[in-house]
Amino acid sequence: MADEKGSSDRRAALLETCFEVFCKNGLENTGLKMLAEACGVTNGALLYYFETKDNIVIESTAHCMAKV
Repeated sequence: MADEKGSSDRRAALLETCFEVFCKNGLENTGLKMLAEACGVTNGALLYYFETKDNIVIESTAHCMAKV
């Protein structure tokens, strides 16, 4: 099912990659540029999907914890 900001599969893939980067580097040491590079997208693309780094932290954590 697609939402207004892209496919749910694409969002899930981005969230999982971002979560892995946060786990590896910590929240303080992870910047938007690092997240974008890991995801293979631009900073702008991440902001399109999630609007802020804080939203990426919240959504990626919630997504990955829901899988547990």
